[in-house]
Amino acid sequence: MNIILWVLQWILGAVTLSSFLSMFYLVRRGHARQPIGAAAMATFGLCCGIGVVLPWLTGQARIVTPVAAMVIALVTVFDSLTNPMDASDVAFNTAVLVMAVTVAAGRLHDLSPDTSPTPLGWGFLLGGTALVVFAIWGTQYDVSPAIRRTQALTGLAGVLAGLIAFAGL
Repeated sequence: MNIILWVLQWILGAVTLSSFLSMFYLVRRGHARQPIGAAAMATFGLCCGIGVVLPWLTGQARIVTPVAAMVIALVTVFDSLTNPMDASDVAFNTAVLVMAVTVAAGRLHDLSPDTSPTPLGWGFLLGGTALVVFAIWGTQYDVSPAIRRTQALTGLAGVLAGLIAFAGL
């Protein structure tokens, strides 16, 4: 499991760092809606890209890794709910979301190895992730934005409850 988590961490780090690097190109070309917001999100992506790999690699402040993974998941959900997307963007955001939740759950469990997640914790985590994925894919099927936001918030609450169970709190 540790190897899978490392691979997912490096992929998440690469994805967020590549979004950081591409943001300057988008701002220069005028494709970003608000250059200040785009620059802020690019900087945020840089911090999360480093935060999802470096703390666990060095063994210092290891709690930063699952927190950075969950922040990446939150930003992905926010991006999916606020921007129009085609099917490839939706699929990409879904993959990033699932990778981020997996890294957060795995690394939170590694921080408290003497506890094991309950079936209820698994149910919250998987059910919450499924609700958020449905909310993301709702953009392709003309689902009302209010319903998508409600689904996403309910799903994020489920993911949070599942992660609390994984952390043994």
